[in-house]
Amino acid sequence: MKIFKLISLLSILFFVQSIFSQNTVTYTSLSNTIDINSGVEGTVDVVVKCFGNSSNPVFLNATQACGTSDGIVSQSYTNGSILTPGQSTIIRFKFKKTVSADTQVAYKFSTNGSCFQDESKMIKITVNYKKSTIPTPSSCNYPGALNLTITNVTTNSVNLKWDNVPGAPSYRIYYAKDGLSGSIPSVGSPCCSASIKSLEPNTTYNLFILVDCGNFTSNKITQKIKFTTLCNKQVSSIENFSVTPYSYGYKINFTPIPNFSNGYYILEWTDLVTNGGGMSNFSKAPEGSYPDFYYVQSGHSFKIRLTAYLDCVTAYSNWVTVNGLCPSAPTDLYVYSNASSGSFNWGALANSQNYQGEYLIYNLAGQQISGTFTSSTNNYSTAINTNGISGNKFIKFRIKSQCSNGTWSDYSDWSGTGVWNN
Repeated sequence: MKIFKLISLLSILFFVQSIFSQNTVTYTSLSNTIDINSGVEGTVDVVVKCFGNSSNPVFLNATQACGTSDGIVSQSYTNGSILTPGQSTIIRFKFKKTVSADTQVAYKFSTNGSCFQDESKMIKITVNYKKSTIPTPSSCNYPGALNLTITNVTTNSVNLKWDNVPGAPSYRIYYAKDGLSGSIPSVGSPCCSASIKSLEPNTTYNLFILVDCGNFTSNKITQKIKFTTLCNKQVSSIENFSVTPYSYGYKINFTPIPNFSNGYYILEWTDLVTNGGGMSNFSKAPEGSYPDFYYVQSGHSFKIRLTAYLDCVTAYSNWVTVNGLCPSAPTDLYVYSNASSGSFNWGALANSQNYQGEYLIYNLAGQQISGTFTSSTNNYSTAINTNGISGNKFIKFRIKSQCSNGTWSDYSDWSGTGVWNN
């Protein structure tokens, strides 16, 4: 008998402990009423909170519609449907229905997933759909929206703001790429902001907003705007770009961009002497015996950079300034002389601004006279007095050229020997 009483007492204690360890949820509130204009979406939020002292979660199942579902747009949880004590979530119900007369619809949603649940424990939402006041065509004489502002442009969406048109019942946003002609897509919106989605990346759109009177839309376009969605590609910058002299041109060096098989490079340069420039396709090939770049005239300084293109993305290297390669020393040297004067002559070099030479006059006895000269052309006339040297006299010279960047080439070889009679 005592054993039976002990077992009964333990059972009662376990039952009491189970009651106090259960978690419960509350709904605020179970009964709701809203008014919505015809064709306009409305929202009802029901807050769910969890109380208790058990670590076991509560699984919510409170979106089952019991009865009509006409006009229900969606039901969702803002913070998930599994709660533990201290947590809360919102059940968001959205409704939208087009009516020609004022219409009341009562919706019921089970909180345990069964439509056989006691109605006192269900969520009940009454929606009063209000008919639209549709004006006659002559009464929809509104100007278009003004002060349109574009914000938060992404690869596929854009946000809009505009000033309210006094008396306007609603608005319709028209947008299209490649101009505003033909069949133009549109979206309805209340005042005075909207978000347009499902746009194409890297695409320019034109847009305007008209007043929407229901069956009729105003035809006065007050303001048009244009915007371009962002590119949906990414390209890293061009790193370690350098230009070094090589043979008769230059070698281009840089770190190739990874994952760039569908892109291409363009080499761009500016001649700092002529201010001209150009661009050319550039494909980085293995090192070879030819320069990568040889478009700039010999002796001219220039700046150069590399541009990478991948669909709608562009990346640039830094600009590099390079002093032009100095032309080689002049060739084809010869001396012309007559009884009292003569001239030094040589082949002209493109892009050489000045020449500097030195000469040597001597006789067979070992006497000699030397000197220097400068010229801006490819010849130099002179009448060098050689009275200090007797007998037959001979002359030779050599020449070097000045580059456009101010540097000098090496001296040429000595010219052939000529007779000097002065």
